Amino acid sequence: MEIGLYVTGEVRSDGTVEIPQNIRETFKMQEGKYVNYKLVRHAKIRKGGVKTRSISRTIWERLTPDGALKIPEDQLELYDIREGDFVSIYLQESTREG
Repeated sequence: MEIGLYVTGEVRSDGTVEIPQNIRETFKMQEGKYVNYKLVRHAKIRKGGVKTRSISRTIWERLTPDGALKIPEDQLELYDIREGDFVSIYLQESTREG
């Protein structure tokens, strides 16, 4: 049985989204381990309006030292994701060594 959880976070200037400590503990996420997540939604809040876009892209990324997940550069460009936007990701229980 797969365990999963949706997390919504604000994109930081370095293209990362912070994962709360309690969620990192629940999913046994550790710095340097790869985490399997799906980028599922992107909300742009610009010029007084909000635009949302559904996305379905599974990504493996390493957890950063400060407990964040990086959105790959090609996905930032493809979906026009910028600092201050909000993304929803679906965390899956899978992790793997680097």
